[in-house]
Amino acid sequence: MSVPVSAPETQSVPPPTPSPLRWLGVAAAVLPIALILLAFGSRLVAREPSAGGMGVNSIGQAVPIAPRPMPAVVLKTMDGTELNLSEMRGKVTVVNFWSSWCVPCQEEAPALERAWQLARLRGVEFIGVNIWDPASDAQKFIRDYKITFTTAADVSGRVAIDLGVTGIPETYIISREGQIVRRWVGPMGDERLLALVAEVEAGL
Repeated sequence: MSVPVSAPETQSVPPPTPSPLRWLGVAAAVLPIALILLAFGSRLVAREPSAGGMGVNSIGQAVPIAPRPMPAVVLKTMDGTELNLSEMRGKVTVVNFWSSWCVPCQEEAPALERAWQLARLRGVEFIGVNIWDPASDAQKFIRDYKITFTTAADVSGRVAIDLGVTGIPETYIISREGQIVRRWVGPMGDERLLALVAEVEAGL
């Protein structure tokens, strides 16, 4: 009589534990990639506006610009009259974009008014263009800062788009020939503004 033979018992074998050297190898391969991603992400964050939030230029600086004609766009001034910026030929014209809630715009407003009071004696025109603002807030800003130069509203944003405005405040200077020849991003003092106006008046 044959005796049945039972199948040999199988034992589970635990998976091998990775050696410390293997982990070191993985870390050495991954670490450079992580550092590159971290550095790249830091550069992206650094490019975001650092003060005031999106759309606010908190640091003033000149931006190189190739002279080009002022676009033929029509604005409505705060007193209800129409103003075509392309028809300002014969005068050096300063065009400043602002909003009432913009802190750098608030800081810049008195300097703009001081510069206007001096430059207008030489026939220079100043135009403030209000954007991203309810009309009531814009009018209160004008009263609070005693702005006397012409102010208009870019309700549709057409002028800002045509000129390539990146934020506020932002200032453009137009020559007597109707060419945009200077661009300043961020707040500007009255002495700096008057110096730029003088350059444009001299054809520099």
